[in-house]
Amino acid sequence: MSYPWPRLAEALDFTPRRAAAPFDLTASFRQIERDLTPEIVSPPIANSHLLRGTWRDRRAVIVNHRVGLGEDRRACASVVVELTPPLHLAAVFGAPGQLDRAHQVEVAGGHRWLSFQAADADAARTFLRSLALPHDLTQQIADAVDGGCTITDSKVCWSIDDREVAPDRVRAALDACAALAAMLEARRATLPAAPWDLDLRRAWGSVAATRGFTFEAPRACLRGEVAGAALEVAIEERGPGLDTTVDVQFPRPLGVDLELRKAAAVPRLRRWFGRDLAVGERAFDDAFVIRGAPGHHVRRVFDAPPLRAALLGVVGEVVDLRMSQHRLAWRRATPMLDRAALDRHVDAAAAVVRAIFAAGGAASGPYR
Repeated sequence: MSYPWPRLAEALDFTPRRAAAPFDLTASFRQIERDLTPEIVSPPIANSHLLRGTWRDRRAVIVNHRVGLGEDRRACASVVVELTPPLHLAAVFGAPGQLDRAHQVEVAGGHRWLSFQAADADAARTFLRSLALPHDLTQQIADAVDGGCTITDSKVCWSIDDREVAPDRVRAALDACAALAAMLEARRATLPAAPWDLDLRRAWGSVAATRGFTFEAPRACLRGEVAGAALEVAIEERGPGLDTTVDVQFPRPLGVDLELRKAAAVPRLRRWFGRDLAVGERAFDDAFVIRGAPGHHVRRVFDAPPLRAALLGVVGEVVDLRMSQHRLAWRRATPMLDRAALDRHVDAAAAVVRAIFAAGGAASGPYR
């Protein structure tokens, strides 16, 4: 790399960090922040760089990673700027080589096509072809994609070759991402809400009113407190699809280094070569992979039957579930539109927190 990351952070007034997981272009902006933050997930990756900050009043991250395969594999940096509120189109606009089973829409002037993935291709085309300003939005998106841009529901990303990373180049990418994000948000505001969005607003608004939570309808985000822990439930994209995510920030760290994850979501090779811990309940040990040290302290976290029951109660409904000493999070592969289902997941989160912290423990955590 031609420019040191610490100097880049200083030039942009961003905070330098180490990433804790590989960069995932298909994830939502909030998921990228969660996955890349060491204290939330696991120890940082060697030689990784992550800058966090704001740009034009928008949250932004810059992360180094590798793209391509084989001899074409190369180092690059991705500038990622948040779209807020999210578009909720379940669509990805990007280069054809990045997208599987891509749809296309013709760019004004002919002889060029914009490629995209979408759960509902007609909805994405309606978004692009709306008569609202700017009239050349499709062309502007196509131009950005040609320059290395990818757009999802919650973020605008710009890929920069590692050799070109320098303050002026990164500032230009941040400006371009922020300007495009503003245009996309303005276009989305002119279109009516989708039927699923109306169902979600009724169900989530009802839960918020009953439980004293805060519901941000444009962001499809529910926030509140359960058993003393901060809870956030949100609709987030995962590639060309929409998921429901449940995220719980514990009131204090558990005081023991651990990672719990749904077994089916852990790569097979990692399961074979890792050192998993068992708690002694067959159903629980089959459903989850647990790692951490010291082992007897990690097992104590899961001693309480109500804790294991709460986690087993939701694991079958979700595609991934993770827990560290700081957080518990899971992801369901569809928008949660039913109030009963939402209540069940909120109750499960509360049951986990109560089971862990019922005994009190030391101020720094119940197992230190």
